[in-house]
Amino acid sequence: MASERSTPKQKILYWTKTVFYLLLSSFLISFAAHALIKPNDFTIGGATGVAILLNVLSKGKIPQSVVVFFINLPLVVLSFFFVKKKFALLSATNIGLQTLWLVLIETLFPDFKIEFGDGGEKIFAAIAAALCIGTAIALAFKIGGSTGGADIAAVMIQRKFSATSIAWVIFSINSL
Repeated sequence: MASERSTPKQKILYWTKTVFYLLLSSFLISFAAHALIKPNDFTIGGATGVAILLNVLSKGKIPQSVVVFFINLPLVVLSFFFVKKKFALLSATNIGLQTLWLVLIETLFPDFKIEFGDGGEKIFAAIAAALCIGTAIALAFKIGGSTGGADIAAVMIQRKFSATSIAWVIFSINSL
């Protein structure tokens, strides 16, 4: 983080990078959920996966954006007390931006989807979605935050059991 001893140029660079990473990370999650995962009839773990399932089960009446926001709200509050304030604020910002991106995408491009072939190549959609989500998580962790959901839970578990790998905990939570 930009410390008090940083020059104004270093602080501007730090905040520019942070905002860019937040915008890109949140967009990648939202884009993957709306354009790659849901239209290809599969889901992922975590809050976004639950949001996709509820959206499909309600035949679109429950927007993904609403579910993502409300699942993550208590997790952000918990992270504020059990992790760090900076982590909680960056995670909350990422989740807020995910919600905003999803609202924009759902409103402006409700039928936008990316399909590979005649449906037989869904593995490519899964790979593309995994690349988007993996990159989003890496960007969020790089600046000291998270993308929400399982990431927040994994960081809280990591703080409690420091020998645990965050990647393994995220995988375990998402598998459940």
